Amino acid sequence: MRLAVSCLLASSVALSQSMAQLNPGTSPSARRSSGMAAQPVASGERVWIFGGFDGAARNDLHYYDTAANTWVAAAQTNTPATRERHALGWSPKHGRLVMVGGMRQTSPLSFTWLDEVQVYDPATGAWTNYALPATRPAARADAAMHWVPSLQKFIYFGGTATFFASPRYNDVWLLDLDVANETAVWTQLPLSGPQPSGRGAACTAYDTDRDRLIVFGGVTDASVMVNDTHQYDIVQGRWENDAPSSPPTARAFCASAYDPLIRRMVLYGGQSGSNPVGGAFDYDPVAKAWRTLGVTPNPGPLSDPAAAFSAALGGMLLFGGRTGGTTYSDQTWVMRGNLPPTVDAGPDQSVAEQAMVSLSGSAADPEGGAVTYLWSQDGGPPVALSGATSATATFQSPAVTSTTLLTFVLEASDGMAAASDVTRVAVQDTINEPPLVDAGPDQSADAGTLVMLVGSASDPNGESLSLSHFGRVEALAFRRQLQRRFG
Repeated sequence: MRLAVSCLLASSVALSQSMAQLNPGTSPSARRSSGMAAQPVASGERVWIFGGFDGAARNDLHYYDTAANTWVAAAQTNTPATRERHALGWSPKHGRLVMVGGMRQTSPLSFTWLDEVQVYDPATGAWTNYALPATRPAARADAAMHWVPSLQKFIYFGGTATFFASPRYNDVWLLDLDVANETAVWTQLPLSGPQPSGRGAACTAYDTDRDRLIVFGGVTDASVMVNDTHQYDIVQGRWENDAPSSPPTARAFCASAYDPLIRRMVLYGGQSGSNPVGGAFDYDPVAKAWRTLGVTPNPGPLSDPAAAFSAALGGMLLFGGRTGGTTYSDQTWVMRGNLPPTVDAGPDQSVAEQAMVSLSGSAADPEGGAVTYLWSQDGGPPVALSGATSATATFQSPAVTSTTLLTFVLEASDGMAAASDVTRVAVQDTINEPPLVDAGPDQSADAGTLVMLVGSASDPNGESLSLSHFGRVEALAFRRQLQRRFG
């Protein structure tokens, strides 16, 4: 008989994150502000970067081969001019790398802000500068761009066209490509709800599960870095100010991406004031909750690295960034989320006393890794568990005098996170123990004296005793007394 008790997840262990340096044999020059986009290929992914700043503006093109753990310098023709702080994305619909906006320095105190849509075809190695419609976003850098699978278009948000107070933007656009006519197709989206202020270099991600753009921090019109969190519902055209508790400190120029494996935005580092900062965080857009993650090892303080989610690596890939002053990195890192195992301790059971009982559990790691098991007892008379470190454990149920509940916990670990489930075993009173009988104390009496024999009996199982049984008990007890008295 199954007890009416559900087996619920008992562990409070949350998702965990890890970071690993990938150490490819060769890397592009140490730099910041190069953008990043992941292209699926048969062997894994090519993760692209273009340009950036390594002490001078660049216009070289590289991809990281996830299968070979190496960076490759890609051939290119019709190469765009040098630039940094542009948006870079991969269009699986068109099989093209798309670069939008950015800036380049034309003299020590002069900068050009770009509105170009440059499109690269890996099959030909050629760039094309697409024609622009009259209605389009203003020239800018530090904008966010993400692919929207449900619409097969890019979403484009915010950005800046100044190093000073304004303009900084909070407009939202969709970008499609007319490949046949080599034309960019821009559509401005409606805005309602509590909109974020205009900002550049925000830390963003696109929640592909719920079709929402997540925006954290950035640099506002007042040239102030902020730490507010907003979501834009692309279906409703509406902003929400999440106002979560305990967000990261105010920052911009973070590495950020949406991790669909754990359904969270992940974030690393950024810039606070003029200094790079470290710190790993993730954000649950449903619960509207930030977590601070103690991740070791990590790249240390790092602002404006290139970052994108890599399905082949199962996490956010980071390259480069500024580590302090005018010092840049050429390191490649991956930040992976880790889900705890799913655990089932098996159904609740009803068993006989002094019987062999099997606890049959199971567990699986969502990332496909190995799991370890540990059974423990959490309630009831203690029993000796055999096979406590395997999925199936056994024990002998104890002798009981009434239905007795035993509680067991199965914990499973993937080496980074653990989860547990509870199962309960009801041990039934199935063995009829004989009554406990007391014929009373021995007595001494004169001959011919009336003697009262007073005995008692009880049943360990709580059952009532019949008078006939009790009478036999008295007779047997009296006979034993006579035998002891007179031999």
